[in-house]
Amino acid sequence: MYEKKEINGYQKEKFSEYERNSVAKYFAIYENMLKNMLRSEKNIKILDVGGGSGNFAFALSKYFAENGYDAEIFVLDITKYDTWELYGDTIHFIEGSSFDIEKYFNICTFNLVFVNCAFHHLIQSSWQKTIAGIIALLRSIHKILKNDGILCVSEYFYEILFFKEISSWIIYTLSTISTPTIMTLLRKIGSKSAGVGVCFLSIDKWKRLLNQTEYKIIDLTEKPKRFVKGLPVKEQFFYFSLQKSSESVEKSCRNESQT
Repeated sequence: MYEKKEINGYQKEKFSEYERNSVAKYFAIYENMLKNMLRSEKNIKILDVGGGSGNFAFALSKYFAENGYDAEIFVLDITKYDTWELYGDTIHFIEGSSFDIEKYFNICTFNLVFVNCAFHHLIQSSWQKTIAGIIALLRSIHKILKNDGILCVSEYFYEILFFKEISSWIIYTLSTISTPTIMTLLRKIGSKSAGVGVCFLSIDKWKRLLNQTEYKIIDLTEKPKRFVKGLPVKEQFFYFSLQKSSESVEKSCRNESQT
């Protein structure tokens, strides 16, 4: 049983601001994938996990509508935002935990699933349990994707000089401490957890987890690492575009469609 963590008011404000300012960035990242999606079936189902305010989901809705496609779009987030009422006629919003994703959706439902900078917020009571939670969500998304469905994951990675292999654990541990000095230090590298915690994984760690959960990488884009000013820490942004690689799950989709 995974712990369900509510976000605090500070986080909610920052997430909403980040999402408003990130729509153009995500569209630039996913441009080729979205163009390829336009060559597929006319009826597209999309899920934005941890979609927060719904700004990105609403932009997706406009994009597909302008190109003559009927896209049914869902946002799943543990916190309800004021913008949900604004976008409610276009987007289906579900207030709930990502760990309950299989309760909300049937297997083989979605053509496209996004998890934009949300995995590092799935914090549990230990680093090991947090990793287990990430794996569990990857497997759940694997089930609700259609055979040719795509999962898009965007994330950050922070690498502490001389501690490359355990950087994720170090930042996780520090980010669960709510003292002002530690919180100020972490905000300098982009972590605004306010003592709740964050878990950033390296690309190599992501690749190992994806192999465990039977995905294949069809695209990987990295931004060059840069040093955080005044700190021995490197920051990197990257995203994966993924498809199922398990024949057994693909067969289950075919079996589901025949029942």
